[in-house]
Amino acid sequence: MKCIRFPKIFLISLIFACIGISTEVVFTSLSKAVSTFIADDAIDWALGGKTYLWMFLIYASIPLLFKLFEPLVQKFNTFIRALIAVAVIYLVEFTTGFLLEMIIGKCPWKYTEGLHVFGYIRLDYFPFWLIFALIIVSVFQILDKRLT
Repeated sequence: MKCIRFPKIFLISLIFACIGISTEVVFTSLSKAVSTFIADDAIDWALGGKTYLWMFLIYASIPLLFKLFEPLVQKFNTFIRALIAVAVIYLVEFTTGFLLEMIIGKCPWKYTEGLHVFGYIRLDYFPFWLIFALIIVSVFQILDKRLT
């Protein structure tokens, strides 16, 4: 019986989609709990978080973008790569939000609070995106070296 082998980039993309979706659900759950605590409201201890199916494809595209930009950023250390990754994240988030709004009539994550740009990206989320970028840059480097 022959085993099906998927290309390495497909497997890494699948892993990144799962990491992204999981991180987003945890982040939205915890941020909702913190904001209700600060507002002195009752916390919903179910800690429900949310994401959008579109995000699976967006997070899965991260390794493809890494492969595209890798020759340009390989000379930089992990922190600088993470800063560049945040810039790319903002670019992708803005572009996909705009395109989704044009195609389906709405941007699923349209921001109305915080320091946002046309509702597509939140600049005040930079520290969270930087932490996420540090993780994904490191994970990508490990997976790219270890998976054959």
